[in-house]
Amino acid sequence: MSIVKWTLKQFKAEGLYEEKAGSKECSFDGGKVVRHPNISDRIKGLLATPGGSTYKGDRSAQDSAVISALLGAGLSPADTYATFSASPRGRDAEHRKNGHFVDYVQRTIESGVGFINHNGHKNGHKSGHVLVDFAEPKSDSSGRNINVNFSTPKTKSTGVGLISQKGSDVEVGDIDWLWPGYIPSGNLTLLAGDPGMAKSTIAIDIAATLSKGGLLPTGDHRVTGNSLIISAEDSSSNTITPRLIACKAKIGRIHIMDGEIIDPDGSRRYLSFSSDGDDLELLEAKIIATKARFVVIDPFNAFLEKGVDSHKDQSIRTVLRPLKDLAESMQVSILIILHLNKKGDSNPLYRVGGSIAFTGAARSVLGVESLDDEYRVLHSIKANLSVNSSALKYQVKQVSRTKTSEYTWKGNNVVNSSAIRWCGLTDFNPKKITTPEEKDTVSDIDDAVRFLQLVLTESEPLGYTEVCNEAKRAGFKSMSLIRQAGSVLKVRKDRINDHGNLRWIWRIPES
Repeated sequence: MSIVKWTLKQFKAEGLYEEKAGSKECSFDGGKVVRHPNISDRIKGLLATPGGSTYKGDRSAQDSAVISALLGAGLSPADTYATFSASPRGRDAEHRKNGHFVDYVQRTIESGVGFINHNGHKNGHKSGHVLVDFAEPKSDSSGRNINVNFSTPKTKSTGVGLISQKGSDVEVGDIDWLWPGYIPSGNLTLLAGDPGMAKSTIAIDIAATLSKGGLLPTGDHRVTGNSLIISAEDSSSNTITPRLIACKAKIGRIHIMDGEIIDPDGSRRYLSFSSDGDDLELLEAKIIATKARFVVIDPFNAFLEKGVDSHKDQSIRTVLRPLKDLAESMQVSILIILHLNKKGDSNPLYRVGGSIAFTGAARSVLGVESLDDEYRVLHSIKANLSVNSSALKYQVKQVSRTKTSEYTWKGNNVVNSSAIRWCGLTDFNPKKITTPEEKDTVSDIDDAVRFLQLVLTESEPLGYTEVCNEAKRAGFKSMSLIRQAGSVLKVRKDRINDHGNLRWIWRIPES
């Protein structure tokens, strides 16, 4: 079969193309994702990457070439829309065309239908197959055969076995970040900490920021996108949604699940991650349907299939690998929330979950710990794609929101819930282990008790920061010692609102 290479200009000159022709024939509802469309390796490479050197680097022209190739391969407009939207290129286009992505893709498909469906021939030319170019073609002299997760099977036509690729054939690209330095796109991120550190609230704060295109806690990057929150512990009606409202999220852009699944036979069960990855197809479909860029799994262990040992490396690796592949192929950021184990004196890397495989699979591992009664800290435990990011100090505050004409929701007119208040960068070393010389002795604790009793008895109730300052002036080096003394004295700790800032006040009980 002969190959005729035409440009858009030639199509117009021949009368084979009319602007927006065929738009009335296009339906975009109910499309399905075609994982391995019958298109060239070169176009597959475009579909599976956010950019490239073809078409002089014009990404819109690259989008058009991919969409035309999908239509030319026999995909319906609806399937073309679903396939393109789910691909890494489609997700990059959604970021570039923020606010008018749907219109952009549908108009491109409608234009393609206008010349591909001509004279009863799907390729628009009776003499043979037509390769459609929307810009001046740029030859790819490397002759490389691109193998990518989204578009090509793992087994090549040359045979079976291990797949390899020469380094010279790999196109180097920049790392894409949802939150630069903290949460990469197309990868797994872990958020680990002890109970009560507001891990879930931090995840909700990030989802809320994405929903409205606000500044992330570091203040240097603005992104917009949908999120999917899968929670086994918190109620959507009295916990998750109120927290989103407290963060002023655009709640229509955030989808909430408890993981319940209705199978074809009508039976109900819950999402479970296993070595065979059966439920990942359902998760993938939900990501496509919700157009999510950010997925939260809270907590991860609640969704492990019965029989998966979270303390065995091999068992966890077989579960996380398919999830990691899903994140990469869909170019979504998956945040896994985990608890720390009880080994308080060990490296934080070994305290995440039950197995080192958790931290091995994730490209970014974040931890949360308490600084004192008033502040907590988010810090980087492991960073494969960047240097360890700076630690961020934060508070958990109570917020009240009232419905307005601009900001509304279903249910109660007033919502009271918790939210995160970010307090800037802070110095923090999570790997520091107390040396024997720094450990508190019995006499030290006795001194701390006497000091605390004196300072709280002779003055008005003091804020925690003021107590620490007095302790430092008195020569105490360890604030944990002062907190221990507070427990011995059963110090009363009240949180008050001081001109919009929440403070902890210490006082000796009257008894």
